[in-house]
Amino acid sequence: MEITNEIHNHLIETNDIKILELRHKLIKEVETISAPIDKIVESAYSVMITEERKTDSVSKFSTIKILKNTASKQRRKIRPPLPKHIEDIPFPLPTLYTLTKHNTNFLLFDGQLGETRGLTFASQDDIRYLANQKFWYTDGTFYTSPSVFYQIYSIHAYDEGLSTPCVFALLADKKEETYQNFFLVLKKKIIEISNMIRL
Repeated sequence: MEITNEIHNHLIETNDIKILELRHKLIKEVETISAPIDKIVESAYSVMITEERKTDSVSKFSTIKILKNTASKQRRKIRPPLPKHIEDIPFPLPTLYTLTKHNTNFLLFDGQLGETRGLTFASQDDIRYLANQKFWYTDGTFYTSPSVFYQIYSIHAYDEGLSTPCVFALLADKKEETYQNFFLVLKKKIIEISNMIRL
């Protein structure tokens, strides 16, 4: 009988280093980009597969499901939990939720609309564009609204056959008073920002 003493070599392979680097890049994106987790992970996974197809490291990648779970856990560490009630939404909203990806203000109004709090989002450029358009149309969407609100109410400018979304409001109900308050706030903001309104 022969007994051998194997010495294990624990040097990290180049492919393993690449995988770790890509995972760290993914986690950094999840922390700094506010895009949906699914979009970030699927995009990163596609890049990983494309870059590493030439090597044998593709088989060592985590599954998309594992990457999404890892990314979700990381995001939960740095962001507050989703609110269960309107009262749970911080006031004022954290800056992270009030700016565009170009760091310009996107929160138009945060306050009482009707009997409860409502949030209205639009850039100043969108408000100026809307103010100059003759035709607007509105749309209330109920199924995609965050659970603490009743609807996402949007206003679109219609010009030369094109519809451009300009204003988005998170409303707690669909009462007449809420809509009236919303349009009064919007009218005031349009006059403030563009010094004009075409109604």
